[in-house]
Amino acid sequence: MEDLLLFLKSRNIEAKIKPAKKTAKDKRIAEFKQALKETGEMAESIAANKDDYETMDEFLKRL
Repeated sequence: MEDLLLFLKSRNIEAKIKPAKKTAKDKRIAEFKQALKETGEMAESIAANKDDYETMDEFLKRL
């Protein structure tokens, strides 16, 4: 793909690679990865005895 772009640009033809559309599966994977990241951050915070996290009870009361 890169070679094709270089060839087209060498001929003064503008070309761009259009990003692929995310499938429903890709979106679920991205959401899962984000949830894992947030869970890891919360676990680190709890392990460090920081109070910047919200317990489930606090979350439910806020709703």
